[in-house]
Amino acid sequence: RRPPRSTPSNSSAASDVYKRQLDDFNLEYVQNLRMTDFQTNEVDRIELFSPMDSIVITAENDTLWRIIEPEEINCRLWQVERLLVQADTMGAFEILTSAAGKGFDHSQFELNLFSGDSLIVSLQAGDYAGEEKIYMRDRLRDVVYLTRASQIERLSYTFKDLADIPVRHMVK
Repeated sequence: RRPPRSTPSNSSAASDVYKRQLDDFNLEYVQNLRMTDFQTNEVDRIELFSPMDSIVITAENDTLWRIIEPEEINCRLWQVERLLVQADTMGAFEILTSAAGKGFDHSQFELNLFSGDSLIVSLQAGDYAGEEKIYMRDRLRDVVYLTRASQIERLSYTFKDLADIPVRHMVK
């Protein structure tokens, strides 16, 4: 006689479904490890460094952000808000035990967030781990993560992405 479906046994189909649900839950949990912990409204300075660009942005007030490096110009508020939300919601697959050999000595990307004079987030992207994953390091907590490369690509803003450059039309 078979046990009832609600009773997981090692050989029942219900047990297999139950185990798959646990595996899916664990995978979802691991993929959603948060890499940052900050309040977006606390940030008043952003530093982005990549091999192509170095950008420093400061908040003049709640609705005006200015790029101060490489040149001074107003910044697109919606892009800054988007960048902060993306940084705040970054997740990882797993936490690693060592930063050695992960490419942090020649980082591909760095993000520093400040509240006043306090550095509250400092992330650094290292080497790719395969085609779709990348190593990330939280330099403040000295934690190394493995995450999706697409998360870093979403944070890779250029000066042109952020600068509020008026579009001028030429009329002949």
